[in-house]
Amino acid sequence: MLHLLIVLLFIAVLIALFSSLWSLLRRPSADGTTANRLLWRVIFSVLLILLLVYGFSSGRLRSHAPWQSSELRAHTQTGTAQSRPHPQNASTRPPLQNRSAGVS
Repeated sequence: MLHLLIVLLFIAVLIALFSSLWSLLRRPSADGTTANRLLWRVIFSVLLILLLVYGFSSGRLRSHAPWQSSELRAHTQTGTAQSRPHPQNASTRPPLQNRSAGVS
């Protein structure tokens, strides 16, 4: 149901946008038709954003981004993420101590 509302609001935003474009190209006068249609587009956009925020905060919507691996999602959902030791490289190694016997 939530997905259907999101799709319908997105289609309403597109219809309002192209309707205002058509109104602007057809009658570029100052009668307020274009502004009224753009106002509806803004209203639909705000409703769409609020619906998305509600969906993600309630858990009904989830991110399926390709850069989120299944391990990362599983650890962040259960709260058992463990840190891995960082391998040492040239920039993270401790500085060498002076090994020369004659240098003070």
